[in-house]
Amino acid sequence: MDSATSTVECHLDTINNCFEGSSMAKIAKKLDRSAATVHAQIHSHDESIEKTGYCAECRRVKETHEATKVTDRQIVEKTALQHS
Repeated sequence: MDSATSTVECHLDTINNCFEGSSMAKIAKKLDRSAATVHAQIHSHDESIEKTGYCAECRRVKETHEATKVTDRQIVEKTALQHS
């Protein structure tokens, strides 16, 4: 596996775990990455969506979250909890 493939896989694993509801700390531990790496992947994903409307790394592998920001998911969940 080359470094480009491992970078995309790291990104996808991180983003998928976010959408499954895992915290950054749990993702870092599960994927044996630093919390800073997890944060950078989330920031990169969300920033790409803000600029272009999609995440290129997710789109490349036809990931379902290619146009959904992680921060948007978290805001929706917090709002839902406040109204329940």
